[in-house]
Amino acid sequence: MGSSVKMTLHREALLIWIGIGCIYLLTARGYDDSEGKYHYAVAKQILTHGELGFDHPMEGVFTVAPNGRTYASHEIGNTLFQLPIAAVNLWLEPLLASRMPPPQARFVTEFLRSLMGPLYCSITVMLLYLCLRIIFAIPLRAAALGCMAFALCTFQWEYINGLYDGILCSALLMAGVLFLFGFRRTGDLKLFAASMAFLGFGVITRITMVVPLASALLYIILFTQDRRRLSRLILISVVILLPFATWQMYYNHLRIGSCLLSPVQSEQYAVDNALDGPFLVGLSGLVFSPGKSVFVYCPLALLSLFCIPQFWQKSRWEAIYTTTVIVLWFLIHAKMRIWYAKWAWGPRHFVPISPLLALPFLACSTVWLRNRMHKYLTAVALAWGGLLSICSVAGSWFFRLAVATKQGRTDQFVWSLTGNQAIDMIRGFGENIRHMVGTLPYETIAGMSDANIYASNTVSIWLNSAYYNHVPWYLLALVALVLIFGSTISLHILWRADQDRKVG
Repeated sequence: MGSSVKMTLHREALLIWIGIGCIYLLTARGYDDSEGKYHYAVAKQILTHGELGFDHPMEGVFTVAPNGRTYASHEIGNTLFQLPIAAVNLWLEPLLASRMPPPQARFVTEFLRSLMGPLYCSITVMLLYLCLRIIFAIPLRAAALGCMAFALCTFQWEYINGLYDGILCSALLMAGVLFLFGFRRTGDLKLFAASMAFLGFGVITRITMVVPLASALLYIILFTQDRRRLSRLILISVVILLPFATWQMYYNHLRIGSCLLSPVQSEQYAVDNALDGPFLVGLSGLVFSPGKSVFVYCPLALLSLFCIPQFWQKSRWEAIYTTTVIVLWFLIHAKMRIWYAKWAWGPRHFVPISPLLALPFLACSTVWLRNRMHKYLTAVALAWGGLLSICSVAGSWFFRLAVATKQGRTDQFVWSLTGNQAIDMIRGFGENIRHMVGTLPYETIAGMSDANIYASNTVSIWLNSAYYNHVPWYLLALVALVLIFGSTISLHILWRADQDRKVG
């Protein structure tokens, strides 16, 4: 019986992953404008020269070390996960060079790399689904609908574009949380070890992931009554985390000469990252800002606020862990000088913990939504989230921010009720419709490619860009139909599985 249930959950997870993954692949932009391209450069350097650093200056997020070499300022995790695609592209590049011009060859390799964003994000949704089904015993359809709401009605959808290390952290966090919560219920030490390993990978991917890791250690201390067992768990965690800590201290020392400080914590990036900003301004902005509030871009987080009492009653220890991570995350980022992550879509610092922001609502939705007013509130929140997500995916926040910078409007993006980033993105969607029907001329940005300008003024997904670059329409139509069919069939089978189980 247990084996049958396990196989059923594996099948459900695969179906939700394919269903959401196909939507993400269909609506991705096909290129990476994030810092992920710098992590990729390091991955290629490792594969081609066997070195972490460069013997020449590099443009972008890099640090010149005391030894005179140039290293990535960010942590190594995102680079490690890009090694496989870097290896594929290094194999492809000479083959493509003999068959097409360099710009087209770069488009192909960059497109392949960009597919990792949808992969990361769809894995996060799948892990969230498993957490709802296994840990919180949410019915299949409620879990599927909740995960679809998270996938399509929050800034999770927009962040499929690019390899920002926060989306990898989100997947690592959900894997760690799933195994951690599973360990408390089963006592299986293998689950605990896996949780520590995933959370350790999170720390060497983005340094703020020490918050979920420290919260996990607090979590096991609180619920473990047996001191001998607690000592054993602490020993296991030390053994597993020691390699990650050793690596991080070595990498820190290599880059800036200090074992305990990462380059992103150094004076080089203090203008953005220093934790000396006005706390109340940052906290009020993250909560109330019309252009950068967490609740604007992740409306499920707002619904979660109402569900915290029920979440506590249903799963006290998991509620403690979740709220601890979220509160600490808010407190730390509220102290940052630039708490709103100025060149980004929304409060991107909160992307890594976005599944936890939605978890209290998703874990309690079946009970909470029995109230009619709660249903109306949820419908409004999801309608807003869906509208904003569609506008951001069809448009390009990067382009809109560049246009606003050219026009001197970026000071409105945080606090203006009518000119904030979210409203500007919706307005941009309407302008793009006018561009396509020919009633409004294109906006242009100096130095931006013609293909990028075209897509940003029309529909900014890879299918449209590929058509502009003379890829035959029938090939693109075939790919689109396959992805639409794959998503529709997968989600239909998943939906019917619940009914078939009840009938059986």
